[in-house]
Amino acid sequence: MKAPGVARSRLLPPLRAWVLGMAIGAVGTWFFLWFLPYGLLIYAMLAAVLVLRGPRAAFSGALLLATGLWFTYWHFKMLAGLRRAEQRDRLVSGGRCERNAVPALTFVLVGAALSIYALLGKRSPRAGE
Repeated sequence: MKAPGVARSRLLPPLRAWVLGMAIGAVGTWFFLWFLPYGLLIYAMLAAVLVLRGPRAAFSGALLLATGLWFTYWHFKMLAGLRRAEQRDRLVSGGRCERNAVPALTFVLVGAALSIYALLGKRSPRAGE
């Protein structure tokens, strides 16, 4: 039995968890993109600790959203570089270059859905669990 006034759990509120998840997602994705394969391990361990520790929907949504935004940014930056190269070289390739943003946008959409669910959805200490 706990003494009166002692908190039952030390979980972050969903909004704070989401903000922390966005920060960790942005920094973790940067590490992942620049320091492969070690960055991937660091990002995976950080994400696992956060998601298992606190409000899962808030952390997961923020991590996915931040990662998806990074991937979408780099995808469109790569496409701009390809367009410039094609214009500069005046090449017409016989093959088709894959310019599919579906994986990056899937991260963004799933992250946004989880974030909305965590921040506006069912109000429980575990953010909807």
